[in-house]
Order: sequence, then C-alpha cells, then structure tokens
Amino acid sequence: MATQEYGSKVVDANTVKVSAQLYRVVKSFLNSSLKTIYLWNTGVHQYRRFGEWSWEDVVTFRKAGKWTLKYIDKVEQNPPSEAKSENYVVLETPNLRSHIKFDGVRVEVVDPVVAFTIDAHKNPVELERTLLVPDRDLPFAEPLSLAEVVEKMALYFETAQRHIEECARKGEAEASAEAAVEASAQSAREPAVSG
Repeated sequence: MATQEYGSKVVDANTVKVSAQLYRVVKSFLNSSLKTIYLWNTGVHQYRRFGEWSWEDVVTFRKAGKWTLKYIDKVEQNPPSEAKSENYVVLETPNLRSHIKFDGVRVEVVDPVVAFTIDAHKNPVELERTLLVPDRDLPFAEPLSLAEVVEKMALYFETAQRHIEECARKGEAEASAEAAVEASAQSAREPAVSG
C-alpha cells in the first residue's frame, strides 16, 4: 500500500491512564486563566549560585493547593571549558509524586500509574494523539490533550526565559557601567604626565 502524499489522514487516539491527582492538576492547569490579574500568573524568580561556575535560576508559578509550575535553568561549568546547561518547565502535583516536564523538545510524564517520554520534535503526531484520563472514575472527567498541556506550559517557559534573559542583560549593563566608573576613577587617581 502506497503512502498518502496529499490530503488529510486519521490516527487513533492514545488514551493514557494517569493518577486521579495528576489528572486533577492537569485539568486545573488547563482551565486556569492566563490573565495577569491572577496570582498564579505571577512567577517568583529565585537565583542561586552554587560556586563560581555553577548556578540555577528558578521561576515558580503556583496556584495554591492545585499545582506548581517551575521553570528551571541550570548552568554548570566545571571546568569552565566544559559548560553544561539545562532548562525546562515542570508541572508538579502538590505532593510532588507526579509531574509533567517539558524542555522545549521532550515531554516527560512521571506518575505512580505511568511514566513515558515523547520527543515532540521527532514525533509530533504522538504528542497530538496522546490523551490523559484518570485511572478511576471522577465526576466530569474527559480526556485531556497532552499537546494542549504542552502548549500552555510553553507560554510559561517563554515568559520565564525572557525574564531571566532580561535580568542577565541588565546585570551585564550594570557590570559594564561599574567597570567604566572604576576605570574613570583609576585614571583620575593617576598623576598627570607633563610633556
């Protein structure tokens, strides 16, 4: 049978059972408004230095008692010539037993009921066809699209990443200004040479 080159095609849904807790977190996350007036859309940026060559930026968005979404940007340069960095966003359940992690390419679901990874770049159809359902009956439960979850997580990912990049640019500008002031002060301290 020849592969269809034009037109549309249909694939079967891949229904994946997850714990009721992770299902509730995902449903709450998807149904939460993106309006900036809501507290859960204000991220708190925390910067931690672990040494001269290692640091971590974390931006936390939290809907109290419902879900926590963290953007994590880790840089490790030990030795400095071998820099390793990792950045991702993770949607966590309140008890931290389950999460969905997205790094811009891969999606990882870790739950007591199921664990799997999808490479959204290599296999975007798999992401589109994956639907999450609770492992037990819940009122008003309906299949939740993993692709929609990732799309919304990507919005938070981009917001946090943009903030961290702005902080880095501001820090570099301040460091340059301080260096210019120090250089000016140094030249003022040096005795004038007469010719």
